[in-house]
Amino acid sequence: MKKIIIFLFLTISFLSSCSRNPNELYNLALSSYSNKDYPDSIRYLKKIILKYPRSSFTPKAMKLMGDIFLYNLSQEKTGIEVLLRVTKYFPQATEAALASYEIAEYHFEKGEYERTIPFLRRILNYPAPRSIKENTLHMLIYSHYFTEDYEDTLSYINKFLTDFKNSRNFWEITLLKVQVMEEEGEDGEAEKILKNVIERAPDKFKSEATINLSNLYTRKENFREALILLYKLRNQPKHSPLIDKKIKMLESIIYNKHRFK
Repeated sequence: MKKIIIFLFLTISFLSSCSRNPNELYNLALSSYSNKDYPDSIRYLKKIILKYPRSSFTPKAMKLMGDIFLYNLSQEKTGIEVLLRVTKYFPQATEAALASYEIAEYHFEKGEYERTIPFLRRILNYPAPRSIKENTLHMLIYSHYFTEDYEDTLSYINKFLTDFKNSRNFWEITLLKVQVMEEEGEDGEAEKILKNVIERAPDKFKSEATINLSNLYTRKENFREALILLYKLRNQPKHSPLIDKKIKMLESIIYNKHRFK
């Protein structure tokens, strides 16, 4: 009799588990994930993927599974493979954009910028939160910059500065634009941008822009204007030790160039 009761209990438990809908299974997976029981979480996620392949919870389940392998279990190869499946089988789901971003970030952190770029470009065509779009453009700009593709770098910089005017990275990207313009020999345009930064940006970026503009004048052998800028910057009440160091280095360069001119 006791064996029969145990058998019935196990049978009922099994049937109850099988009858769970994807929402319930996903919540169980999240609960296990929160408790750091990653194998148990994966078990529930696999049930969703196998039993409910067309459910709206399936891309969520696959994305979470990829994250667990990639970040929690340090199984990078498996994690990337699972995230790639999200982008392949659910291209219109928000999770596809999130998965693409994580794959891109993985390659970016390894310095594999050329492998980063296709995933980032894909995100721009996905339905994704605005914050993801902003971060995508930010990473895309640097990926092109580090591969010395200045034409595409400038194109994405202009898009970023147009679409994300209130971004905390706005002035950082503006100063990067100056570097690109200088690489392309557009000193006149770089000078205009730097003057605009000095006039409008927060103090941190004003200091950097002042150093950059002084350096630009030094290259053009306009030593008087270069030194005036450094003198004004030196007499400002607040700037970092790094800015102090840059001022001294640039002043030394100017005096040496002027002496041997």
